[in-house]
Amino acid sequence: MAIAQSFADFRFLDKFKKPLCLLLVILWLVSSWINFHFWGTVDWYYSSFANPLLFLLAALSGTLVICVISKAIVFPNLTSLGRNSLFFFGFHRIIIDLSFALYNKIGLNVETGTWQAIPFAFVSVALAILVLIPLNWFTLKFFPWCMGKKGRHA
Repeated sequence: MAIAQSFADFRFLDKFKKPLCLLLVILWLVSSWINFHFWGTVDWYYSSFANPLLFLLAALSGTLVICVISKAIVFPNLTSLGRNSLFFFGFHRIIIDLSFALYNKIGLNVETGTWQAIPFAFVSVALAILVLIPLNWFTLKFFPWCMGKKGRHA
């Protein structure tokens, strides 16, 4: 906690936010494209990372971009997602896999790892959030101990 607070109090990066963010976006896009173009697809689900160094460079620069952008954007409606993110992290993949199985069941042949799967992935993530928000509320209301909370009104 003290490390996070000291990072939040550190104002050195404030005047370099835009150039830093632009540099990190370029680094992220270039390293991701080179990794994909020369070494093949990256798929966490099957532990395929192509070139590990480029993968780590892209992952680190992408994460830093998200951190810089998230410090600049204030969106209070997303606090329920962040407050209980472990719940969403634990169950989102189940909902996404079920939605892709549903796509195939209704006749939409979606091949994962292709550009055509990206819109379906966005729909699946939105569906996972919409399903998990009420489940999160239900769990917090009736089983708060599952989330590490004390009492009934956590």
